[in-house]
Amino acid sequence: MPATALVVEDDDRDMAAIEDALCSMQHEFERTTNQSDALRLLGNREFDYAILDLRIPARPDRKSADVEFGGNLLRDLRQQWPEQDLPVIVMADDVECFGMAKWLIEKGASDFVSKPFRTTHELGDVIRRVLKRSDRPRRPQQNRPKSQEFAGGELVITPKEATLLGVRIISSGGMGHSLAILRLLSQRDRNGNFVTRSAEELANQLEVLGGQTAIAGYVRTIRENIIRRLQRERGVKCHRDDVIERTPSGYRLRDWITATFDEELNLAPSPRESRGHTHRDSVGVPLNPRQMWVVEQLESGCPLQRRQIEVVFQVHSKTAKRDLAELVRHGLIEYVRSGQGGYYRLVRGLKTA
Repeated sequence: MPATALVVEDDDRDMAAIEDALCSMQHEFERTTNQSDALRLLGNREFDYAILDLRIPARPDRKSADVEFGGNLLRDLRQQWPEQDLPVIVMADDVECFGMAKWLIEKGASDFVSKPFRTTHELGDVIRRVLKRSDRPRRPQQNRPKSQEFAGGELVITPKEATLLGVRIISSGGMGHSLAILRLLSQRDRNGNFVTRSAEELANQLEVLGGQTAIAGYVRTIRENIIRRLQRERGVKCHRDDVIERTPSGYRLRDWITATFDEELNLAPSPRESRGHTHRDSVGVPLNPRQMWVVEQLESGCPLQRRQIEVVFQVHSKTAKRDLAELVRHGLIEYVRSGQGGYYRLVRGLKTA
């Protein structure tokens, strides 16, 4: 059974490197961006090891943290779940890792790795070393149905997740680009066929930092999630190109996939039917369903870009800009410039008002 990691990391660029390392090892993982959610996840399920950013916010509404925050999480983990004896890999810069080594070991750290990673194999080497040292019994193999070959099925896409054969393959964690890519690939041309989109086109439409290379990474993550999760939860053997195939012209969904957009599953009323209808947050600010979704995404610790609203709700850029501008004007969110682009983050959410 693949090892499962809890990753506590609030920086999306660092998370991309971590995700690459874990996917290459075929490890499953759950990500959280703050101490509060990390402790909640630990209380709900068992992990084989944890990867912890030393500077991690205490709650979803916090934007920065001191090195002691990660140390406090390490302490709480050891005190609340001593029976798990969970191996914890701490990530920090060189000075913090090695200057605070004694303090971190006393708190319960199993090993350290500095950020940014010097090589693509560095984190993987530390993980293997920690798991080899750990004498924790591996979780028992669950009884699974006999494997069967994938023969197509329904892909359901909502603003918050994507499921295939009823198995969740993508959630809206991180920047939400994987979910947006699936949404774009699920569109059909005038003949009713799934569209084909090049990596360059996808990168431009989603305004992804990293361009075509980043898109290739997101597609790889989608494919690997599908392969692992269908096998684990349904006993279905799926191959790399069974859902998303790579053609000379770009990426496209296979014809035996049925794509369904379920807008009402997580939003009521439906975005297409609710124009002109608004809700009010706890401080009396009128919000439409798209704006409610934006704030909920940011409250969960996920930075967001305008293009994600356009793709998820199928609205014009002017509509997305207007929605975001109103949220900025009301002081709920703010725009942060990063390199040639930028993203939106939470200032005052519904949960903290």
